[in-house]
Amino acid sequence: MPSLPLLPTRLEPIVTEARRVSRTDPFLMSAAIAYNVFFALIPLAFAAVAGLSMLASGTDVLNWLESLVAQGLSPDIVEFLSESVNESLEAVAGMGTFVVGVSLLVALWSGSRAIYAVQKSLRLIEDVEERRAYWHTRGLGILFTFGAGVALIIAYIILLFGGWVIEILDRAGLDVAPVTTISGLVIAMWAIGTLFAIYRWGIAVSVPRPLVSAVTVTAELVLVTWLGAILVPTFGGGGTVAALGTVGIILVWSYVVGFMVIVTPTAVSTIEMIIRGSRP
Repeated sequence: MPSLPLLPTRLEPIVTEARRVSRTDPFLMSAAIAYNVFFALIPLAFAAVAGLSMLASGTDVLNWLESLVAQGLSPDIVEFLSESVNESLEAVAGMGTFVVGVSLLVALWSGSRAIYAVQKSLRLIEDVEERRAYWHTRGLGILFTFGAGVALIIAYIILLFGGWVIEILDRAGLDVAPVTTISGLVIAMWAIGTLFAIYRWGIAVSVPRPLVSAVTVTAELVLVTWLGAILVPTFGGGGTVAALGTVGIILVWSYVVGFMVIVTPTAVSTIEMIIRGSRP
């Protein structure tokens, strides 16, 4: 690649790697990932409501959720969530096992499409052709979906309820410091392992520095989730406005996470080339 007159030679990898990333249209693919992640969370939430209704009465479930979210969310959001959960409980009455099964299958299907979007984006960026058998790639995709699903569900719960759960534990007289530290490390290690597996085996050729990329994305995920947890309780006003604001934050969060998962490996390799002074 010839030297660019407006850019120092040492920084040329930025332009080259940016062109690689542009092959996948990362903004469009991030939107696809966010869309599928969001619509995987909806049936998961429905399955959770159905599962809870099988373990306790609808009134008990509703009271428990209200006491949980009332610790930090505005009254309008609490009322909106209570009405939604109450309607869901009425809808799943008498269909517990069936609803849980169908909801989990829908969530798995939508989640696997998000993982496929990640795999396709990485494949386009690395410019490699997938020559492995269909059962091989789809089987890996399902495994990645399970792994990513656990990490995303935990992050989603933290995004909405993390601060208030800690407050509840603190009021109960429990020492939350060891609990939060241990749980945070477990979540981080799970996310790193899942991301490493996607970067290492998600496409026919491993992306550069898969472990470094996995650790970097996990750190970014923690930061984005923390920012989202700060923003969610700020929505007040009318119930519709508050609910849409919260949904908007979840969508933006999913979009940003998708973008980071796609772009970070290339950013890591670019930074490495700049530090070493190597050329693409």
